[in-house]
Amino acid sequence: MKKEDLINFKKRLEKERDDLEKMMAEFHKNVEFTDVLSEDEVADIFESTQAEEVLEENIKKRISKINLALKKIEEGSYGICEKCGQPIEKERLEVDPTSFFCSKHLNML
Repeated sequence: MKKEDLINFKKRLEKERDDLEKMMAEFHKNVEFTDVLSEDEVADIFESTQAEEVLEENIKKRISKINLALKKIEEGSYGICEKCGQPIEKERLEVDPTSFFCSKHLNML
């Protein structure tokens, strides 16, 4: 892979990670309730909180995947299929820069 491509993928991954970390920080801001809430309002807050927890878990998984891709860039193994050792198609990495398998082996998982 060209050095220029690696630099671009690294910048893209770092930006996505930064954006996701900012989103996570928003989840953890304290919200004060000064009014007495109705049962419906409490139920809405509970449902919203559950949805946020699922989203937060998905964000954590994505950040882990991004960190692994960045580690691979540093180690010189980024863009190499973990199954066959061949280069991952650039087009595939453009779609998802955290891809660890070439198109041939993606469906074998």
